[in-house]
Amino acid sequence: MKGLIAMAAFILIIVGLLLALPTPPDVSSTDALNKQVISKQNRLSNNKSDDSQLSLNEKKINHQLIIKGASWFDGDTWHHDSPLIVIDGRVNFSSDFSEELSDLPVIDFSGKYIIPGLIDAHTHTWGSALQQAVRFGVTTELDMFTQPTFVTQAKQQQSDVADRQQADIFSSGILATSEGGHGTEYGINIPTIDSPEQALEFVKQRLAEGSDYIKIVYIQANKKTPFTSISRDTLNALVKAAHQMNVMAVVHTSDYESAYHAVSAGADGLVHVFHDQLISNDLLLLMKQKNTFVIPTLSVISSMFGKAGTNFILSNSPLQDRLTPAIINQLEQSFDAHTPSKNALNIAQKNVQLMHQAGIDILVGTDAPNPGTAHGVSIHNEMQLLQQAGMPVLSILKAATSLPGKYFPVAKRGQLIDGARADFLVLSKNPMQSINNTQFIEHVYKNGYPINVNHTEASNIKLPAKLADFKHDLSNQLTSNPFFSTSDDRFQGNSAANIKWQNIGCDTMGSALITGSIGQSFPYPWAGAMLTFSENMEIPVDLNADYKQLEFNVSGTPGQYRLLVFTQGLQRPAEINYTISPTDNTCQQISVVFEQHSSINWELVTGLAWVANKEHKAFEFMLDDIHFKAKTKKH
Repeated sequence: MKGLIAMAAFILIIVGLLLALPTPPDVSSTDALNKQVISKQNRLSNNKSDDSQLSLNEKKINHQLIIKGASWFDGDTWHHDSPLIVIDGRVNFSSDFSEELSDLPVIDFSGKYIIPGLIDAHTHTWGSALQQAVRFGVTTELDMFTQPTFVTQAKQQQSDVADRQQADIFSSGILATSEGGHGTEYGINIPTIDSPEQALEFVKQRLAEGSDYIKIVYIQANKKTPFTSISRDTLNALVKAAHQMNVMAVVHTSDYESAYHAVSAGADGLVHVFHDQLISNDLLLLMKQKNTFVIPTLSVISSMFGKAGTNFILSNSPLQDRLTPAIINQLEQSFDAHTPSKNALNIAQKNVQLMHQAGIDILVGTDAPNPGTAHGVSIHNEMQLLQQAGMPVLSILKAATSLPGKYFPVAKRGQLIDGARADFLVLSKNPMQSINNTQFIEHVYKNGYPINVNHTEASNIKLPAKLADFKHDLSNQLTSNPFFSTSDDRFQGNSAANIKWQNIGCDTMGSALITGSIGQSFPYPWAGAMLTFSENMEIPVDLNADYKQLEFNVSGTPGQYRLLVFTQGLQRPAEINYTISPTDNTCQQISVVFEQHSSINWELVTGLAWVANKEHKAFEFMLDDIHFKAKTKKH
């Protein structure tokens, strides 16, 4: 399992962002389109989950309070003179409690502003993402691709209104894509779909796994891309099958024409806005007629074009104190440039403006945790970018709170109405004056309970100078986790690796012997040995605290190899190349000087891997005496 977690992190997260559409399909008559819209509205209405009925666990909860003095937004309207009442973790406007209100505890938030907990409508969620998100005011995440087992466990924890220090989640689970399509490059073994005939069964399988809606990946045939795609007929069949099963179908598209096909198919929403060209009047009309919503994910589009970082966080914002080094590390990453268009973000924002002006619903989503984004905090960047695109503040607030509930089965989340979970933010500044004021979060409440917003993840691991000498086995001096073999065969690649201890080494006292081969069937092949510094790779080790370099001895098949350095907050490890020379099995010492690799955050290292390069069809190398060289002490 450690190898699975580690190498899932190794896969480069490439978001095939984006969007768009081409030649207009045949448009039906106005009457037929009206019937489609009415049918869609009925389906969406039936699709709303309702958790207003108290479960047995909820009935045992006696959590009640009155909040007075604040101006508060219910997701649609501002209230200035009425209290906000919480009974058993839910907003309550019932007069049945009028005689008991005098006995409830009162919190005075005079001069403050309260808004519903924010909903990030496009994330990819695992690990501690839900705990991180809620500290920045995101109380619900709409996930667009993750493992169903993670969602199942998270939903069990959100089934009541107890004190949960994490956001709620709704998810598409496994996305619908073709063999070799976008979504398969991450190394996760997922089912794929190749024909329209498979659509209904594919949808049924996702719903059996617990998916709340269906996400489809589609790229029109004329677009050049390294990925395959389902056909247009299969797209149509998947949307039809989802609607037949009374759930939504949302579509990831990569250009204008693809988006046109998705809207024509009846997709409920597009989960990215396209940035290759401006939207046409024909598509605007079709989206309006089809009642199609859009989740632009401007944050990750911005990151794709080198505009990542923490500049969107105001210097006097309380969010500054909630940033961990790992979050900063993640926000400062950006995608490798892969498009010649420097105006892509401007085009995307102009499309958002035109869509909003046409009455098309825009939802707030970030696509976290792709490079340049992070769970929770990036929603504030997304709202800034939407305001820059011309959306009014009130529209943005609705898009981040109540509007997702118009489409997604989130019950009454994102609203402060009777029976809704008491998820809300207490702000010290008025968000109606500037959307940036959503950053001035003094308190976050989830189910009526305050969130520990200043939680940080700290490591108290003391790093020994000698990490491993392999004198007796494959153990190390830092953790109880031994070195293990790792390769892309875990994810349907055809590379292979094996590690074993041998009683000879560079110092004749033992070493690790790694053998294997590099295949060609995986986009990012690897094979070698790995060490993680914690069970789930979420606890970092500060290599830079006392040491200036890492040294290790190697010998074996000549050629180039790579040291992979995993750091907290990033999905892609840094790669440091080194060479084993043909020296008749004589050991070589490799030195990695930290300051020569300043782009790596050596204070947040979660794992290391020694892997062969693509040139090796077969390899064998010995690894021994891994240690750190101390910094020179200043007197």
